[in-house]
Amino acid sequence: MAVITAQTKLLCQRRISSKEQLLDYASIAQQEMRLLSSERKALYNRLRRCKEEGRIDACKAQIAVLSKRLAALRKEVKLCAGILARSGEMMTKLHGDRKNQPLRREDVIHEQWSRGGRSGRQHESAGHRGDGQDFRRRR
Repeated sequence: MAVITAQTKLLCQRRISSKEQLLDYASIAQQEMRLLSSERKALYNRLRRCKEEGRIDACKAQIAVLSKRLAALRKEVKLCAGILARSGEMMTKLHGDRKNQPLRREDVIHEQWSRGGRSGRQHESAGHRGDGQDFRRRR
């Protein structure tokens, strides 16, 4: 339930109303993730070479900020994937329910009229007719 709530919040906060908008947002978030991870990697490399205490603290603070932003973006991309998966599942459920939906009242009435008449015994084998007589011929 918490996942669905988070997905709904994401859709509302980002004002996403269609599948295309969701896909666009997810691709933009993934691009931003790649950019931030390359920035963070450069900061880690700079941190290894740095000897000054002040610069080391500044690099660590920037890395922490980038890591928090990356975590949030990963979570949003995961939510987008969940929304897309659930939306496909919901579409199949909705279309499946239409097939299993009870007939309309008019269809039920017409079905009763169409069933009136012979019971289809001419298609049954002779063993199921009782004594095996042909009901069309009367003696």
